[in-house]
Amino acid sequence: MVGYVADDASVAVDVDRRRARITTEHVPRAEACLTRLTDSRYDCLVSAYDLPEMDGLDFAAAVREEYPLLPFVLCPEHGTERIARRAISVGVSEYVPLAETSEPAAALADAVEDAVVEHSRRRVDGPQEQLALFFEESPMGAVQWDDEFRFERVNETAEEILGYSEAELRGRSWETIVVEADRQRVGEAVDGLQQKDGGTQVRNRNVRKDGTEITCEWHNRAVTDRNGEVRSIFSKFEDVTEQERWRRELETINTFFEHDQDPGFLIDTTGEAFTIERINPAYAQQGSVDRSQFEGQTLREALGETQAEKLERRYRECIERRAPIEYETELMFQDRPTVWWTRLAPVVIDDTVEYLAGSTREVTEQRRRKAELERYETVIEALNDGVYVLDESGRFTYVNDAFTELVGYDEQTLLGSTPALIKDREGIERGEQHLRRLLSAGGPDEVTFEIDIQPREGETIVCEDHMGVLPYDGSEFEGSVGTIRDVTARRKQARELRWLRRVVESAAHAIYLTKPDGTITYVNNAFEEITGYAWEEAVGKTPSLLHADARDEGRAERRRAALCDGEVWEEEVVNSRKGNGEYTARQYVVPVTGPAADVERVATFQVDISERKERERHLNRLDRLLRHNLRNDLNVIRGRAEGISLRADDENTAAAEQILRKTDHLLDKAEKERAIATMLSARPELRRIDIASAVRDAVAQIETEEPTATIRVSSPSDLGALATKRIGQALEELLRNAITHGEPARHEVSVRVEAVADRVQIEIEDGNHPIPEMESRLLVEGEELNPLYHGTGLGLWLVYLIVTRSNGTVAVDERESGGNCIRIELDRGERDRS
Repeated sequence: MVGYVADDASVAVDVDRRRARITTEHVPRAEACLTRLTDSRYDCLVSAYDLPEMDGLDFAAAVREEYPLLPFVLCPEHGTERIARRAISVGVSEYVPLAETSEPAAALADAVEDAVVEHSRRRVDGPQEQLALFFEESPMGAVQWDDEFRFERVNETAEEILGYSEAELRGRSWETIVVEADRQRVGEAVDGLQQKDGGTQVRNRNVRKDGTEITCEWHNRAVTDRNGEVRSIFSKFEDVTEQERWRRELETINTFFEHDQDPGFLIDTTGEAFTIERINPAYAQQGSVDRSQFEGQTLREALGETQAEKLERRYRECIERRAPIEYETELMFQDRPTVWWTRLAPVVIDDTVEYLAGSTREVTEQRRRKAELERYETVIEALNDGVYVLDESGRFTYVNDAFTELVGYDEQTLLGSTPALIKDREGIERGEQHLRRLLSAGGPDEVTFEIDIQPREGETIVCEDHMGVLPYDGSEFEGSVGTIRDVTARRKQARELRWLRRVVESAAHAIYLTKPDGTITYVNNAFEEITGYAWEEAVGKTPSLLHADARDEGRAERRRAALCDGEVWEEEVVNSRKGNGEYTARQYVVPVTGPAADVERVATFQVDISERKERERHLNRLDRLLRHNLRNDLNVIRGRAEGISLRADDENTAAAEQILRKTDHLLDKAEKERAIATMLSARPELRRIDIASAVRDAVAQIETEEPTATIRVSSPSDLGALATKRIGQALEELLRNAITHGEPARHEVSVRVEAVADRVQIEIEDGNHPIPEMESRLLVEGEELNPLYHGTGLGLWLVYLIVTRSNGTVAVDERESGGNCIRIELDRGERDRS
């Protein structure tokens, strides 16, 4: 017969169905089973862990006191290390966590059979065999006493606990190991054992051989013969000193927990969900919850999904850190928002966080007061105004540091003085006039006015005086209080703002402001004149009124991105005028940021370049026409000159060749003029260019033109810099100029390219005569060409324009060994990646 103790009998029924040789009797409560054990003969007991009066381990311990050899199987729904350790401690025969097996009934049946078989194998009839089994199997200290309760035999564990050997204890009384204060209570237990067959359990203080005091828990059993005479007494015991210390600490903690004014709680972390193991009375009172209903619930059952999620995140944080944490949480209790401060600590058992212990306190009102106090403190800290108090006679009784700093007098000088120390007569009369207003029937509570303050040193300060009267009882005036603020800068700014607004209003260029969403908030007079839209027609609209963004959405998006990054956007737009017609404008879009660095307004400045664009179109058309006619005429002249050179005598041939040279020179100038005109008519666009590669290409071109020339190059394989796409043309021009002006026998030029800090340096050296000063200034400074100049300036000017439009510089030096060194420097733009 197997006694099955649990609320639910379904598993027991399943065991009966599976194993015909096992018969179970369902007993719902542990107390009832203990009572039934005196009359019923059970071969084995099976118990769940969660029972109404006690848990399964307490039930097992109670069984072991009276029936130490009866097989006992513990079957909790979910197993934990804590339950397993306690099960071994109380002497459970088998341990079967039902949730950890696929077939609980089968596993439980196997455990019952194993426990019964093992019990049958070990069952003995004689006292000697019982004693041998007792000593052999006990993991605890074991003692056999004689009928006088003297030591007869102890096992090794008992020797380790007590510090005595068996020989030293044999024949000695139990009093040898019991402290004097506990001997009376232990003696009563001894007398009870000697008088009847039965068992006792007692916890008392013992003394080791070395005098150390320890606490032990003793389980004693008297063995009687068939006549009921006590033949022998057995005890097993364990050192529970540490457990006793823990018990006392736990009792202290429990007392503190129950009587602490702050709400306390204990959370079980071992299950699938966080479970409220326990709360103290203060928690129940402040949270207005029923303790009996609240304990045992999961967080989600007790607080709801949303609030539980907030706390679960904190609980998991504490478990992960394995250290106490503090936090504040907003929770709803009784339909009102509350703020709770909590300190949470993990309870670690065998390297596992099994509980979380917390102390919490509602701080809703404190946080409200703190927030209010912080607001006032912020106002006070930010208040840089001078504060003063005048008594009824008009003398200073209080000034703050800001006031003394403003007027330049120390506190000792000011106190007891009148405002005449820092005000002229007009200022005093103005202050008295406003004070009379305050004191008049129906007068304001406070007044604000401007006054001039004359500090101890320096110029007059314009201040704003904010004044009121001190509270007083009856009809006696007790004085006034006020703050003064230096508004000199504000007055100056207001004046400058008026001038600035007048400048913007009278500006010749169109100016308008927009919000970040594009809504126009302001336009100036020039905007009305250029676009044809009046103020009331433009304000409240967007720039699409001018079709400014409708033509290139991609460019508009790039502009928005640049403005968000705080950059000024520059572009050329073609906008529509009101009614008809278009105008071309150079547009500058500037982000205007606020104190938080956010773009609050966007200012757009438009320069109407319609007439300039029209002139450029005409000039370009004329330039193309002249170049076309000039090239055609020069090509005709060149062709005729070639024909004359082939047919004429020596004198005419020489003349024809001179014509050819001049014609080629003019054609070359025309090409340079075209390049200059093209460059000047367009805005420079910088890009990253491999200067080393550009140098190699320029050298290759010149070597093709001048096969006899020698050009030496020293350069890395690649070296980037920011420049326009025409930088190669400038290098060719300098190389060609160096070869052309050199002696035929000495056409030697060297080129060196290197990185110097954040710049790329290109040096072109030759052995020619020094470059004339006028040409040098043209190359370095871009000096204007005049009608009397007949040098090679057009090419050098082209070099100057290309380099300067690349944000570079040109320098010319004379070499000590003779010759020239032309140095170009360009910005690398970013760290060289070669």
